[in-house]
Amino acid sequence: MKNFNILLSKIFDILNLKKKSSYAILLVFILITSILETFSVGVFFPLISLLTKGKEAFLNFSLVKNNSILNEFFVNQSTNEIILFSIIFLISLFIIKNFLILFFHWYREDFNFSLRSKLSSTIFYNNLVKNHSSFYKKNSSEYMSMTLNQTSESVDAITGMIYLINELLVFILIFSLILFIDYQVSLFAVFSFMIFFIPFIFKAKQKVREWASIKIVKDHNQIKNLNEGLSMFKILKVHNVEKIFYDKFRTNNSIVNNVSKLISFFSFIPRYSLETIAILVIFSILSYFIINGYKPVDAFPILAVFLMAAARLLPSINKIANSIQVINAGTPAINSLSKELRKKKTKFSVQLKYSKFNNMELKNVSFWYDDKNKLFSKLNLTINKGDRVIIRGQSGIGKSSLIEIILGLRKVNSGKVIFNNQDIKTNEFYKKIKFSYLPQQNFVIDDTIVNNILLNNSKISQN
Repeated sequence: MKNFNILLSKIFDILNLKKKSSYAILLVFILITSILETFSVGVFFPLISLLTKGKEAFLNFSLVKNNSILNEFFVNQSTNEIILFSIIFLISLFIIKNFLILFFHWYREDFNFSLRSKLSSTIFYNNLVKNHSSFYKKNSSEYMSMTLNQTSESVDAITGMIYLINELLVFILIFSLILFIDYQVSLFAVFSFMIFFIPFIFKAKQKVREWASIKIVKDHNQIKNLNEGLSMFKILKVHNVEKIFYDKFRTNNSIVNNVSKLISFFSFIPRYSLETIAILVIFSILSYFIINGYKPVDAFPILAVFLMAAARLLPSINKIANSIQVINAGTPAINSLSKELRKKKTKFSVQLKYSKFNNMELKNVSFWYDDKNKLFSKLNLTINKGDRVIIRGQSGIGKSSLIEIILGLRKVNSGKVIFNNQDIKTNEFYKKIKFSYLPQQNFVIDDTIVNNILLNNSKISQN
């Protein structure tokens, strides 16, 4: 129960206020449709009793005996008239029920796919507005996996929770109905299912979560292998190492698909096992009626309701098992996204007002990635308007890092950064003056040359 509450808390971390309200509306729909589904199963008992025993079956019900209006109705109407009225009522009930259920399905799917879209966009947005140092704590494959795959798995788990609540409520209500009709047969049937169902759920829970965690790691790796292979195409050709990168991708891809296969296969086990158990239970109930001397006319209404209940509950139990597996499979992804979305959010930069550049100075600047590898110690550099500066040195000496400090992408560990003779704290120079920046690792947008120059910025005139 504690783990469930933690999971629910993390799901609500992922949902915004609007989606939380939609989730609450879905729960109301679940309650209404579950009651209607239970009622649609229950009405078959009096209808079949009416068909097999006549209207006397209704007159013997305590509800009819103790209600003068109902009693007068059934006394004054013929059996055929009551049957016709019951059929009209039943058809109307099923039309209303199915209309509401279809609307519920539409609302649920709208919630599902709009949440996928919103969540993917939010994760991508949060990644883009990160500062330089925070962004490079993860590689691009992790961000791609989080934005697409983990988002999908999380939403599957969240909608799986809706399915689980829906089917559990249907199960409880229909079980209460058949328990009221014949508690001995009902307890026997449910106990027979639980002997298989409960051990399977607990065993599957552990395995599916284990497989899901493996899938997330290997999915990161295969996206990383794919990015590297396609980005380094010419280098791989020249050095004849295509097979090495292919083998790495194939290994991770194979593990991802094998784990997915196991998770998918486990979802089919409950369905066919439950069908087998259902056949055994139905024949056991028939044997029970025969042994206890039930007349066919008395046994048939009970058996018909149990068959109707089984027809609804078997898919329900299967969906419960599948939903639990989907939730378990999506739990690692929910944990990951919840952690990401709890971080402090920033916003896109508004239209910047650039200053004129007169001079900048790095004064006693020290910078390092870790204490053992200091790139700069008390570095001093002055650049005035009109200067042309070349930074040269051996590979790894810190040329790119110095450029990133000048741009303001990296913060210095100590020292002062002075712009136009003013000491600034944030040193985000790219927000203060316009830069033209071409890094070592160039990336070409799959678009026109013009859009590669403008970076798809429609506010810049092509002229």
